[in-house]
Amino acid sequence: MIKKILVAIGLIAVCAIPAFGQESKPVGLSVRAGVFFPTNSDAIDAGRTWFVGGAEYKLSSFSLGNKGADSSGSYSISADYYDKGSISNIPVLLNWVGRNNEVFYSVGVGVGFNRDPNGGGGTESKTRLAGQVGIGYDFMQGRSPLFLEAKYFINQESVLNGFGVYVGIHL
Repeated sequence: MIKKILVAIGLIAVCAIPAFGQESKPVGLSVRAGVFFPTNSDAIDAGRTWFVGGAEYKLSSFSLGNKGADSSGSYSISADYYDKGSISNIPVLLNWVGRNNEVFYSVGVGVGFNRDPNGGGGTESKTRLAGQVGIGYDFMQGRSPLFLEAKYFINQESVLNGFGVYVGIHL
């Protein structure tokens, strides 16, 4: 199921990239993929590096007052996915994003849909409090608006805490 969702996100991104070059207004969707580095020793035992991918949709923009014409802010909703073996998380978060020129930073809170070992050889699915703190950098590659981003994911289940490092595209 999760892999189907990630494939669908990828297909949307591939189909939207040519359309983006023809449109003058971005749709507010960002798609990203990268590597997750867990900080919990139990999670590190499953693997030192994990796959991470996600999408974020801008809900609304706002002004940051007297910070200058190149400063802005927005609210967004995001969903990410990271896993290794029998451990996974899907944090679905409401985020505050601030921008100053090419640099952006974010803070988000919401729920994490966790899967982790239950000690008896199986896995347990749980819904827990989750959040993230991140910083990123926007740049252009040809006509494509790309970005690099680093996030620290926080979960009520500490086994799912760690850093995500991404490359992505704004659509």
